[in-house]
Amino acid sequence: MPEGNYVTNKTVSKVEDELRADEEVQYLARGNKVEQSYRGSTEKLGYLRGRPWLVVTDQRVFLKIPKAMSSHVDSFEYDELAGADLGNSGMTGTRVKFRTVQGKDYSFRADKPEDTELEMMVEFMREQASGQRSTGAAPSGSHSADLHQTESCIECGQGVSEGVSRCPNCGFNPAAHNKWRAIHSVLAGFSFITIVGIPLAIWFYLKAKSHRKKVKGGVTG
Repeated sequence: MPEGNYVTNKTVSKVEDELRADEEVQYLARGNKVEQSYRGSTEKLGYLRGRPWLVVTDQRVFLKIPKAMSSHVDSFEYDELAGADLGNSGMTGTRVKFRTVQGKDYSFRADKPEDTELEMMVEFMREQASGQRSTGAAPSGSHSADLHQTESCIECGQGVSEGVSRCPNCGFNPAAHNKWRAIHSVLAGFSFITIVGIPLAIWFYLKAKSHRKKVKGGVTG
């Protein structure tokens, strides 16, 4: 049985062409804006006819985005999800956010249903993803991603759990990187002082020396 009250015959008919034969919709959300972020780059997934849909089933999560001639579908099994959360609310709806173990972030601006049901949807996504991880092996490339992780490795884009000193995928060490950045900032500041400060000091010295000569010669102007 569906979990959400917004799941009706009418709303399911909007996405049923993308459903698997043995798949049951648990939650649905209708949106007006979809964005995908990956490695610092954000792309707006535009739609041309109808509204985009976020579909949460008993097997997976997928986005259906209407295009001119067909629909674009992004589908994720639950063991591909690294986290899900409810973002801020506004005049145009409430953001449903989720992340894949590959480090891709999705933001779905939902105007239907109400926030209470969206909260239930997000919690269901978390529970399903957590259950998949506890009963099966992590998917290829996930390196045991934490469901509650909130950061991606800035070097390779893979998800990194909070408190981990090195990226399990590429070995990048953020602590060492930050230390080098601090050293680099100090060196850059010292270089700036050396390049700019020394010529200025010489200029002031010569200016003062010239002024002293004028004073000695009886010229004050």
